[in-house]
Amino acid sequence: MKKIYLLGLLPIFLNVLGAVFSTKVEVFVGGIPAMLLWVIAGVLFTSAILYVIHVVDSRAAHPSMDVEK
Repeated sequence: MKKIYLLGLLPIFLNVLGAVFSTKVEVFVGGIPAMLLWVIAGVLFTSAILYVIHVVDSRAAHPSMDVEK
């Protein structure tokens, strides 16, 4: 297994830990409850992490496609 795949575990831990803490808070940010805001941030963060994994993995699989300027 490549070490970059371990980066995919980060969103899981952040979503689980954040859910525990954000359920205890009754704060509204811009009219959005803290839990909903945490879920939205988790989705965006997970998408960013998966994009990074995709880019790194595709460069490793196809080194001839690297464009060096």
